[in-house]
Amino acid sequence: MKTFFTFVLGAILFTPLVAVAQTEVVDEAAINEGDSEEIVVEETVVEETVVEETNEAGDSDSWTEPPVVEASPGLYGSTGLFHLYQASGLRAGTFGLNIHTEYFQGDDAVRTGDSDQRYIGNLGLSWTPIEMVEVFGSFSARSNVNDFTDPYLVQSVGNSSFGGKGFYEAMPGLIGGGQLRFFFPAGANDVGLDLESLNIEFLALGMADLRTLVGPEVPVRLHLNTGYIHDRSHKLFDFMLTRTERFGHNIYDYSRFRVGFGADAPLDYVTPFAELILDVPINAPCTDELTQPCMDGFASFPNFLTLGVKGSPFEGLVLSSGVEFGLTTAESQGTPAVPAWNVIFGASYNIDPMGAQTTYVEVPVEVPVEVPVGIITSYVNGTVVDQNTGLPLSGARISYPESEYTAQITGEDGRFRTFDFEPGTEMTIEVSHPDYRSREMTMTISEEVLEGEISLEEAIEGARVSGTITDHLGEAIVATVYLVGAERASVSADPETGAFELDTPSGDYVLTVALEGHNSVREVVTLEDGLNNRDYSLTTMGPTALYRLTGESIIFDDPMAQIAFDDDEIDETSLEYLEQFSRLLQRFDDLHIVIRSHTDDLAEDPMELTEERAQTIVEYLLDAGIDASRLNAEGAGAEEPFLPNLSDRNRRRNNRIEFMILNTQ
Repeated sequence: MKTFFTFVLGAILFTPLVAVAQTEVVDEAAINEGDSEEIVVEETVVEETVVEETNEAGDSDSWTEPPVVEASPGLYGSTGLFHLYQASGLRAGTFGLNIHTEYFQGDDAVRTGDSDQRYIGNLGLSWTPIEMVEVFGSFSARSNVNDFTDPYLVQSVGNSSFGGKGFYEAMPGLIGGGQLRFFFPAGANDVGLDLESLNIEFLALGMADLRTLVGPEVPVRLHLNTGYIHDRSHKLFDFMLTRTERFGHNIYDYSRFRVGFGADAPLDYVTPFAELILDVPINAPCTDELTQPCMDGFASFPNFLTLGVKGSPFEGLVLSSGVEFGLTTAESQGTPAVPAWNVIFGASYNIDPMGAQTTYVEVPVEVPVEVPVGIITSYVNGTVVDQNTGLPLSGARISYPESEYTAQITGEDGRFRTFDFEPGTEMTIEVSHPDYRSREMTMTISEEVLEGEISLEEAIEGARVSGTITDHLGEAIVATVYLVGAERASVSADPETGAFELDTPSGDYVLTVALEGHNSVREVVTLEDGLNNRDYSLTTMGPTALYRLTGESIIFDDPMAQIAFDDDEIDETSLEYLEQFSRLLQRFDDLHIVIRSHTDDLAEDPMELTEERAQTIVEYLLDAGIDASRLNAEGAGAEEPFLPNLSDRNRRRNNRIEFMILNTQ
């Protein structure tokens, strides 16, 4: 067998500009002594000019940051790998234009003794109009030459598809969604849409980003596609195709259930990936009229594995290349031949008409400065650090207001060295950073070199509440912090440190800290612009404790516990629950609640029944001394089942009481 194999991967790298600075002024308490020198010195100073890109969110990212391929269109326009789609898309408002070429050449490809050569070209366009929604389309042409074909060339121009997908981040690092795609195959000498041969593809999508779930040290994303492909491509022809014609047009005689697995590693500049597509035939044909055998097990299923890499030489452009390996080892009826290999090349470009704008700032250039012989000079050695963490800050700018001295930029270690000045000179410097509040400092140069740190406070828009959450032993716990006020937000604490951080507009909020098995903390807080530090310690619930708070409701700590009714009367087994609930309301005397009652689909008058049950609980709480102004009753009927009403067990769960927190202050 003679096989022609060509695989070219072009990786274009560029070297980021790195500015190492000498800079800054120092807190007087951190200044140590040093020596001055009395010699001719040729100093290297850094003069700044940095190009920065401002995106639609107002964030600033230097062009020196290496591009990472987070999302780019696949073969058919939808963002993903090649055949596998990912449960995410481009930035909202962004268009993705892509072109891909597939090539195969080999002997004994479709039938014994043949020589085959195939080219496929795909042109696609995708658009993300809003977050979590993407629409896309593609146009493709195929050309296949086989020496057993009559005519010698089989080609089709005008294969087209369009579709859309939606996705949602269920929790940080886990995204799910779905995609619907319509594909219109084209036959030889036909470029129009043939509705009778329409293929419909519906897939559920999933993605797990281990960078978020595990940590940045694991730069891997896992992808899953599963669903149904309704294939009617065989309706394109009113005659029986030869095996070579079927291969050339990629015609199937049956629909398929698809399962696809994939993984990629978004690294700086390059993203290697692998994808495995497994198709399970549905109602595959089987007749004695054909020489090919009937479908028989995995070996005859049309499955393949693809290994590839995507690279981004600069922001927006993505180059891709890969090799597809056919896993089908047995021929069967109704299936186009699966070649042993297939080479894929592609390129895409993301266009954001409303997003990134380029502004120009200063970038470091080396300028020699000579110090005359005999003049005693001194300077300042400093380090710029984060005020909260103490970590060095690279990219901080050291400028000299109202002077001719050139600005400087700190390096990776945050260090800087000022120009030389004569002792006794009063020097003013300004320290700034895109993410921090600027500081201006004035000091008098002495004969001794001054050394120390300059701390910068992070620039926070609005209010940031942060702190740690521990249990009664001081151990970190993964509790959830809820904020209800001008906005509603929540965040879970870090499992290792118990630290949490949440940004929100300043104002008055109800802050709740909750964790299963622990007594909740609830308080009214006023969050001011800037950093608001708050630490919490949660005590463990007693053995009989039942309830805990969230940001918007009061729930049973045991999800199987619930208040039961005998018609519209409270069951005696639930009186203990209500007694504890009344004590909880007495403890948090600012709570205003709505008691919502639900039932199942078998109730004769569900709305009246649930209203009576909710009012029964209100009357119990009034007798327990709870003020009526804090209680509201609401019947929801059977309109909001917790589980489908398909079994007695589900119906018992649907007969439930919910306690919703009404007030936000």
